[in-house]
Amino acid sequence: MGRIIRNLTRTSFKSDVHINHHVFLNYLTIRSRTKNPNNVRSLTNKTTIIEDNNYKGLYYHPTRDKTDYFLSFLADNDKINKFFDITVIGSIPFKSEVADNNIPQIIPHNFNENKKFTQILHQVIAENVYSDVQLQALAKYHQNGWLHVADARDPAPWGRIPYPEDIFGMIQVIDGKIVHGSYQPMPTHRIVTAKGLFVLNDPLQEKLLEKMKKLCI
Repeated sequence: MGRIIRNLTRTSFKSDVHINHHVFLNYLTIRSRTKNPNNVRSLTNKTTIIEDNNYKGLYYHPTRDKTDYFLSFLADNDKINKFFDITVIGSIPFKSEVADNNIPQIIPHNFNENKKFTQILHQVIAENVYSDVQLQALAKYHQNGWLHVADARDPAPWGRIPYPEDIFGMIQVIDGKIVHGSYQPMPTHRIVTAKGLFVLNDPLQEKLLEKMKKLCI
């Protein structure tokens, strides 16, 4: 484990992410506004929102021109329309293949990531990872070094390191305690893999929802 940790790419991370709700900088919003110039504020169709019955709290908001689904943890269509740059995880084509549960499949080749949301995701982890009970227990066990913050979509067996795409980031541990401000996002993490969308543990997921709701005020 020590050799692997030493070879990890370290990246700096700003805990203070500046959000401009009125400037949209990614493909998702540009594509929808271009195709629907006469109704800019109504990017999604509130009558056909889909809730994923396998992924609790995940919603599919179809665009009004029915070219894409916007994926979000918020069901409120008005908030998606007004704050889509921070509430949308990413998009998939409207005509995506359907899974056995009649829900559109989210797979790497059809997913378009919203980088601004990913920034918020890592900010939430950085701000709240120190109160994670499981990581606190692991910190006491390892005493010193670096611990990974694992994505729960494909849990690794005990004692094994998750695949690089399933590690949100790393935290430093000194004398059995997590060092505040030490969280470093892993550039190899993927929001979507062949195993599906990322999965936070319940406490961090609640913090992410709280953050999004605060930003949407």
